[in-house]
This record gives sequence, C-alpha cells and structure tokens, in this order.
Amino acid sequence: MGYDIRASDNTVFSDALVELSENKLPEYQTRISDAKEKAFEQFQEDFISRIQFNITTANRQIGELNSALKGASFGEDTYRFRIIPKPEHKRYHDMIMDEMITQGGYNLLSLQFNEKYKDEIADLFAIITNEGETGGGSSEYERRVHEFSDFRTYLYFDLEVIGHDGTAQRLSKTLGKKSGGETQTPFYIAVLASFAQLYREGRDKIHKTSRLIIFDEAFSKMDGERIVRSLELLRKFKFQTILSAPPEKIDDIALLVDRIISVHREGTKISIGNYDPKEHVEEHVEEDVEEHMEEHVDERDEV
Repeated sequence: MGYDIRASDNTVFSDALVELSENKLPEYQTRISDAKEKAFEQFQEDFISRIQFNITTANRQIGELNSALKGASFGEDTYRFRIIPKPEHKRYHDMIMDEMITQGGYNLLSLQFNEKYKDEIADLFAIITNEGETGGGSSEYERRVHEFSDFRTYLYFDLEVIGHDGTAQRLSKTLGKKSGGETQTPFYIAVLASFAQLYREGRDKIHKTSRLIIFDEAFSKMDGERIVRSLELLRKFKFQTILSAPPEKIDDIALLVDRIISVHREGTKISIGNYDPKEHVEEHVEEDVEEHMEEHVDERDEV
C-alpha cells in the first residue's frame, strides 16, 4: 500500500482499514448486489423467453401436422393432435404464454405483470435455483432443473380421434379399448408426424433430404381401407418409403407403390423378383415368383 512500515504507530494502517471497511467495502457490496440482481433478472427473462419460444414452436408444428392430416380419413375416422397445458403446471404455462409478454410491451419486471404472477415467478425460480431447499442432494436438484427447463414439462400431448358423427375421443382414454387396426392407425400417424417434424426442420432444404422412412411388418393389423389412407398420407408428407410387408398384404399394397421387390424363400432356396406395379397386377406376382424360383435359385442361407 506504500505506507511506511517503520512508523512508530499503526495509525496509517488503522485509517486504511476504516476506509476499506466503512466506505470501500459497502460500495463493493452494493455493486455486487446490483450485478447479481441484474444477472438474475436477465436469467429469468432468458429462461422464460426460451420456454415460450419452444412452446410457440410446438404449437406451430402441431398446427402444421394437423393441416397435413386434414382431409385424410381412416375409414370413418379422422385424427388431429392436441396440445394443452398440463393441469399440474398450468399456472406456470399461463404465465409463460401470457399475452402481456408474448405480444410485447411487458416483461417480468413490469408492475402489472409482476402483480399478476408474483407467486408463480417466485415459485418457479425457487425450484430452479434451489432456493430454500435443504434436502434431496445435488442429483435431485439437477433433475428438477432439467425437468422445468424442458418445455414439454408444461404441456400435455394427445391424439384425438373424430368419428363420422363428429364426436371426438382422446386416444389416451380409449387406447386399451380399441381393436388392433384401430390402435395401429394412430401409431402410424404419430410416427409419420414425428418424421415429418424432423424432416421439416430445415424448411428451405426440404427437397434436399432423402426424407426416408422404413416400416417392418407394415400395416400388419390394418384393413385395406386404412392401408390406402396411410399410404396416401405417406405421399402427402413426401416421404421416400420402404415397406416390408407380409404376403397377405400384397393385394392392399401392390398397386399403391412405385416398385415391388418380392422375396420368396423355401428352405435354402431364395428367389428375388423386381416388379413395376404398373405392369404387374397383384395376382401375377406370386406366379412370377414361382417362375423366377425355377430359373434363379440362390443356395445361400440368408439374403
């Protein structure tokens, strides 16, 4: 500090201590407290903004999927996705998606918004910052942070089945009561919707991706009408599709695809035929396979 260490008393150092403890330190504490408060306010704003953006994006994507499903009937049923706030976290969802901040003009610090959601703001960020918590350990805290940082925590997703009479039933409530074909249809719809969302991430690159989707044992429990509607939906989503289907589904699928590869195995003998469905109708496929078997026999154990 540049003070004379040979002085006969400690006055200069005592004065320095008083200056630091009574003037400098409170000034630093005020600046630190102010910086902390501003940082936390910024964190709150960024956190709410990110969750809000993800929920808005999810709603938009669900809307796009429903637009794609519009007009695609499966027998007498049509389907649409539903996205609603989870009841147990609805108050947080309503705060995050309130028009006061989604439409601009307000933020978390705005008096009107803060008065309306004071408890929700305090409770949500107490969970995230572990404020007031003494038990559970770091792993429990990390789990909660991960949970409440995920926008899906605030939402409930479902698939709604609309009958010919306009009545709507949520799949989550009826799944265990439906027949095999009725339960397989929403499975395909959910899978196709998921792939459609994935492939549409780069909207401007939609024609630059393979958009490939593969199904094994495709449509095994569906009737012909549902299979037709499913294939129409595959084309509507512009997927490049490979279907591995059992023989009994040939009649339903053959004329709806661009290319048929027929694999016939009898013991160690394997025959593979390649057909254009425009030239070969279903009833000819099995005859062609038998002829192909006589001419081209593969002795390998596996294809």
